[in-house]
Amino acid sequence: MQTAGYTIKIKLTQDEFYCLLKSVFVPKTYLLAQQGDSIKFINFNINNMPDLLKTGRIFNADYEIRYEKLDDENYGIMVFSEQKEKIKKLNLLDKLEKYDLSEEDDNIFLWGKAKQKNGKWIFVETQIPQILEYPEIEGLTDGKELVIKAINYKKDELPCFTRFKGVEVYVPKSN
Repeated sequence: MQTAGYTIKIKLTQDEFYCLLKSVFVPKTYLLAQQGDSIKFINFNINNMPDLLKTGRIFNADYEIRYEKLDDENYGIMVFSEQKEKIKKLNLLDKLEKYDLSEEDDNIFLWGKAKQKNGKWIFVETQIPQILEYPEIEGLTDGKELVIKAINYKKDELPCFTRFKGVEVYVPKSN
C-alpha cells in the first residue's frame, strides 16, 4: 500500500479544466456534484460531458479532482493522487503538497438498498422520503448496499482530506 499522497491546488480556465479531465479520464470514473439543494452522483463520461454544477468531485482509482466554479470561465481545482508521477504528468505548475495516508481504505456507506425498477437501479431508504439514484455499478443485485472507497490524507496523524477512490457493492468481511 502507498504511504504518501499528493495534492495540487490551482486555478484553471474552463478549457484548461476540461483538458485536465480528458487527461485523467478512465472507465469507472464518477462525478459527485452539488449546487444548492441539487445533488448529482453519476458515472462520469468525458465523451458525454454532464453539467458540473457549482462544486463537485470527479474521482477514480488514480485521481480525485475537486472543483469549484468561481465564475463563468474559471474553476478552483484541487487534484489528489497517491501516485506522484501521475500528478507530475498533468503538467500543473503549482507545488505538490505531500500527505501521509491512512493505513487502509475506508468504506463510506451510501443510503439505501438497491432495487431494480423498469430496468434501472434505484435505492430505497425508509428514512429519506424519495428515491435515491447512484452510479451504475457492476455486480449490483437487489437488496445490496453501495460504498464509496476512500482514503484519508493526514498531517501529523490528523486527517486533513478524505479522497474518494471509487464506488463498490458492499461485501461484509467474514470473520
